[in-house]
Amino acid sequence: MLALLARILGLWLVAAALVELVVDATRSIANSVLTITPLGESWLAQVPSLLAGTEPLTPDDLEAMINPILWNAVLRWLLMLPGWAVFGVVGFALLYAGRRRDERDPLA
Repeated sequence: MLALLARILGLWLVAAALVELVVDATRSIANSVLTITPLGESWLAQVPSLLAGTEPLTPDDLEAMINPILWNAVLRWLLMLPGWAVFGVVGFALLYAGRRRDERDPLA
């Protein structure tokens, strides 16, 4: 059951990665310049209500709530990566984790 859930979520994330890639490619063609949208920017554009409760918080407030090492080293770096890359890597990792394993004996 967990493998099925991992495959379904992996397929959704790979589909989201393809959508992000098409959006970036379309913007690049329209602007005649390579355009790569960071994950944080596309997240704010798609789901602004999700972060509506955090608007009065400043980055310093967030650092106080979250471990500064985790915030600076991981979360900021992750939010600056292209959305299609993050969704694609996580999606393919979930597809790999949920793959069907061969039940035959490899030595036979």
